[in-house]
Amino acid sequence: MSTALSLYLLETERTRGWVASGDKGFLKAVRSEYAAELVEDDTWFGDQIAAGAPTASEALEAVVNGGLRAVNVTAVSVADFQYGGLPAGLPYTDIPGCGEWSPEDCERALEQFEEGERLGLAPAPDREVAAAVAQVIGWLRRVPRGSAYGIIGFCS
Repeated sequence: MSTALSLYLLETERTRGWVASGDKGFLKAVRSEYAAELVEDDTWFGDQIAAGAPTASEALEAVVNGGLRAVNVTAVSVADFQYGGLPAGLPYTDIPGCGEWSPEDCERALEQFEEGERLGLAPAPDREVAAAVAQVIGWLRRVPRGSAYGIIGFCS
């Protein structure tokens, strides 16, 4: 197994500002400036795209439009499962990642999603993002409100 490190010189605050910004001008500029790289990425990951993964352009759009945040959910993120360590008492390992959503996090996230529905927000038109949002909401709806149950996840 190996790891890779990619570094970029960027205006950090401005770059963070693009995430979940919905900035269509930014999307257009990136797609134009990096068209060849997006095609190259799609070629490199062609087998995963054929199996339903998003294209590079679709993934970029999901990041700029905010993924779950595009439907008003900020209380939880599936990234929580990737970057956390194993539960206390177990030896450290970076793979698999482990994280949890507390009962309160789950309840708040579901409330945020339901408020987004009332406001007319909907999952992004990208089929993969919409399916992922539906899956996460399904998990949240299984958590009994007012209970001690939360969600613990592992990512490898």
